[in-house]
Amino acid sequence: MRAVVYRRYGSPDVLKIEEVGKPIPLTNELLIKIQATTVTPQDVKFRSGGTIAARLAAGLLRPNKKILGIFIDSHFMEFYNHQKLLASEGIIVWGNIIQANEKLFIEGNKDYPAAIIYSLDPKMDGIPEVLQTASTSLFSVKGKRTDPELQIFSDKLADEMVRDWKIPIPTKLTEGIQCYYITTMVIRKHLPGGYLANSLFPFLVCPSKTDVGMILPEEYWAPEFKEKYWYS
Repeated sequence: MRAVVYRRYGSPDVLKIEEVGKPIPLTNELLIKIQATTVTPQDVKFRSGGTIAARLAAGLLRPNKKILGIFIDSHFMEFYNHQKLLASEGIIVWGNIIQANEKLFIEGNKDYPAAIIYSLDPKMDGIPEVLQTASTSLFSVKGKRTDPELQIFSDKLADEMVRDWKIPIPTKLTEGIQCYYITTMVIRKHLPGGYLANSLFPFLVCPSKTDVGMILPEEYWAPEFKEKYWYS
């Protein structure tokens, strides 16, 4: 099949029409033939590589993926637009996976969304295991009729297409410490080895300016954290 590809950042001249292999869908995927697609402002940013946020998402020195034409919903558009802000002004807190696309737990090339719990309270610094316990409790009610306070999380986790920023989690699950539910994009290059080897990680937030959050890039992780939590 034919596709518009690019192998370096720059003006529209870097775009070339080439023959490429037809994608092979996995067992839980569909291959859909299309005749046209959108060209979004995000595509322009990815093509030019002119912003830090675009390069964090697409590749620092050159594009990680040679084919443009990615549709990003408005929720994740906000995520990509705030990466520079998070990198320059964000604070580091604990984050923990509640639910993630199963492909994130193995090596691969694509980034996928995940539901995460985090807290801004300094009390959580010494007891991040509370986030792991709360994550297990939330996931256990997925798709079930449950406590009215937890039903919203049951429904959101079951839907898997709902995207949300900063929803307060009942403190009865978190030893009285205020925590939040958030949907974010897991960027593989931010993870050691490019996949989720564990559920707990350092998470970047900037609560005074945005409700968006992202996993701290792996090069900034402390070696002792990796040894104690990530590879344990």
